[in-house]
Amino acid sequence: KLMSEKERVWPRKPRPALREEPQTFLIQAFPKVGKSCIAAALTTQFAAGKSAVVTLGDEGSYDNHSVNEINVTIGGFEKLLDDLIAEKPYDFVIFDHLSEFDSWSETLGTVRYCNSTMGKGHNLKKDTLPKLGMNVAPHNYWLPKDANFESVHSLPNGFGYRWSKDEGIRLFKKMKKVAKYVIFIGHIKLDRFTKDDKGTVVNSAYLDVTGNLGKYICKNTDVLATMKRKKGEGFLVFKTASS
Repeated sequence: KLMSEKERVWPRKPRPALREEPQTFLIQAFPKVGKSCIAAALTTQFAAGKSAVVTLGDEGSYDNHSVNEINVTIGGFEKLLDDLIAEKPYDFVIFDHLSEFDSWSETLGTVRYCNSTMGKGHNLKKDTLPKLGMNVAPHNYWLPKDANFESVHSLPNGFGYRWSKDEGIRLFKKMKKVAKYVIFIGHIKLDRFTKDDKGTVVNSAYLDVTGNLGKYICKNTDVLATMKRKKGEGFLVFKTASS
């Protein structure tokens, strides 16, 4: 039964806050500013035994640091997320870095598109084109490591970007659940051709993650900070408004 306007009860009292402190943090910076230093220090000094850095792919910036590190490749990433969610071994988990996560989202989005009805012929080897209704074995497809592999982003009119975005959002939601506090580390992309409201060309800095996936990550993170260095010291800037 649909509720009529007369049956609707409008709330009058504000509800209390559901939580009193932020749970997700995004730290963005240009390369070699010191992101790895503060992440490593969290696992060895401030929350030793209660924190870990999950490095994605060939992230080698922690080789010169003492750190509690979990390195993961694209093939084992989702299994690691599921295990962290189920066991909750840490209070703090840091993911470093989001540029690699963006690349993985593109690859996984491409694979998902290839497994869909409309994308069955994408990345299919030309000498194994299937007949209608024929099941296609995985070895008949070009894989990400192959030179002939084509990203879903190569589809006309930008149609393929939604596949990588959807995969990225799906995994990002899991990443947010792995610990009480989750920190994401990303790089900054500088755009020198942005125009402000008055038409003046200004420098704009963005999270280096493709399109709407990057916007989603920023929107769905509690705290956004930019790391900078001044006179040899690193500090976090929480100002996000343009200036």
